[in-house]
Amino acid sequence: MDQIQIFGYNSQLYNNFSDALNRAQGIVGVSILLQLGDLSNAELRMLTDQLERIRYGGDEAFVKRLSIRGLLPDTDHYMTYDGSTTAPACHETVTWVVLNKPIYITKQQASTNI
Repeated sequence: MDQIQIFGYNSQLYNNFSDALNRAQGIVGVSILLQLGDLSNAELRMLTDQLERIRYGGDEAFVKRLSIRGLLPDTDHYMTYDGSTTAPACHETVTWVVLNKPIYITKQQASTNI
């Protein structure tokens, strides 16, 4: 099962993401699980529709009015654990939030390699 990861930092303790990355209780990571389905999450569609515009490192695509709440599954249940970032240098300053329900993605969207 694939996932989307959204990162944020503790703005009450730190000035920016880079500062928080190296400090205790600095980063939160939200893991959104993806599952194949006939219909996809509307907010996820807004993202995948823009992927063709991003072909090379440094390319950008403008996404208008993305709702992070709309990207999340409809659930009040989740699990948390202390862990690390998933890319080098694997900073061990992340509090992970893993939601207990997935959002849905179509086969066509999944083939765009998000």
